[in-house]
Amino acid sequence: MDTPPAPGTRYSLRPDNAPRFEVVRVLQAHPEYWVLELRGLYLPRLRVEVLVLREAAGWPRAG
Repeated sequence: MDTPPAPGTRYSLRPDNAPRFEVVRVLQAHPEYWVLELRGLYLPRLRVEVLVLREAAGWPRAG
């Protein structure tokens, strides 16, 4: 992936899981990583900031 996921994109923290989060916004887009703010799909009050390595984002999904 060359661009971070757009706001509203459903997101999983594990490649073998169903999405449990939604991207709220991209906090930082660095050439080697992204920092994303995520909101829980089932618990909308849950907010998480994650660091995603761009190399890992491009790996194929398991399953």
